[in-house]
Amino acid sequence: MTGPFGWIQQAHCHGDIPLWPIKALCDHLEATCDFAILDAAVAWTQPGSAATTTTSSLLDHVAANLAWLRANCIPGTALLRYGGGDWNDSLQPARPEFRERLVSSWSVALCYQVLRRLEHASHRSGRTFPGLAGLAAAVAADFRRHLIIDGTLCGFFLFDAGSSSRGQPLLHPRDQLTGIPYRLLPMTRSMLGDLFTPAEAASHDALIRQHLLAADGARLMDRPPAYRGGGGVRFSNAPNSAPASPAKSASSTPTPTSAISRPWLTSATPMPCSTAWAASPRPP
Repeated sequence: MTGPFGWIQQAHCHGDIPLWPIKALCDHLEATCDFAILDAAVAWTQPGSAATTTTSSLLDHVAANLAWLRANCIPGTALLRYGGGDWNDSLQPARPEFRERLVSSWSVALCYQVLRRLEHASHRSGRTFPGLAGLAAAVAADFRRHLIIDGTLCGFFLFDAGSSSRGQPLLHPRDQLTGIPYRLLPMTRSMLGDLFTPAEAASHDALIRQHLLAADGARLMDRPPAYRGGGGVRFSNAPNSAPASPAKSASSTPTPTSAISRPWLTSATPMPCSTAWAASPRPP
């Protein structure tokens, strides 16, 4: 971080952290069409210091971020390593190999979503983002190749040591390690990010309704990781995960999607540029 918080430094992070600055930039560009911000001078900090002795354009910072994304994929794939975890902090890795060989399907879906938005920003602005070309398409291809097994998206995929093709799904009906068949967030993010086909979205919606919805809302997993005392074996904070869904009864039948009020989808005065942006053609 920069001053006055420059003393806050972290040398490692969850695998999804570098995606959020790109997401924030896309939010800004879509709302304002302020493409000149890409030329703004932004300072670099040095590891362990808040010193900002050098600056370069925001575009250069985005290029460095994209280079980091490419360098931190499972070798031979376009799938981000899990790193220190993802949004669900109850599933932070306890095993070192999980940081290097595990892939979070939620992080991959988020990665694809922000890369596609950045492609649209490049198309609209006429600016080239070094390292962007072909990356989203590669992410989508490897998502289908490795993370959808028997028609169901896994929560994680653990690659075998030294392999970019072999491994085992976790938080999936075939999971032999955790015994947890379903995870919510990868399914919903893949719907939001347009990674699923309509048929896949419908089938995963059915899985969510059958296994992850309860009377008081949705569960992150259909059951918590097993806890047998002591430290975590696979996930360090698993004992803090949400309880399993209670048995459903006729009175706990989920409300049909069509009957749920969504005030955030109602029309509102568009922000500058947003109407033209939404109407503009997206890159293929």
